[in-house]
Amino acid sequence: MKNYDIIIETPKEGHFKYKFEPSAGMFKLNKILPQGLVFPYDFGFVPYTVGEDGDPLDVLVFSEHALFTGCVVECRIIGGIQASEMDENKISIRNDRLIGIPVLSKVYAHINSIDQIEEEKINEIKNFFISYNSYYDKTFITEGVLSAADVEKLIKQSNNSYHHFKNKPTLSRL
Repeated sequence: MKNYDIIIETPKEGHFKYKFEPSAGMFKLNKILPQGLVFPYDFGFVPYTVGEDGDPLDVLVFSEHALFTGCVVECRIIGGIQASEMDENKISIRNDRLIGIPVLSKVYAHINSIDQIEEEKINEIKNFFISYNSYYDKTFITEGVLSAADVEKLIKQSNNSYHHFKNKPTLSRL
């Protein structure tokens, strides 16, 4: 199992959703969650990847303490939740939620596979993203669980997509 650096956008228990803006090199406040809704885990991304939604691959980081926006944390990716989002135009876009464990974690050190995460915890994550997306008029559809091997392939594929996308000329690069 390979380790990856994950960049944290939104700390766990946070009421604010931040998003990294590559052109500015900064994190920008993207959303304010409704009262009573907080991120259950640190939320970040795998740098140098691009998913179907045009953003880097999303990662939930299981850590004993909240990290901070911009923190880089080395994680082993143990699997993920395969999912898609449907926008207001009824267009479905794959948008998985990978799960990472910090290599420095003591509490989660024993977890090496998504199979070791309780089903109730996986369902809580699914329900969080269903509620979160519903609030913003999107539909979040869970389609199953991804193994660490599935995620490894997905990261490699999205890394190749990133490099292909990065090398295409755009108006901002001309």
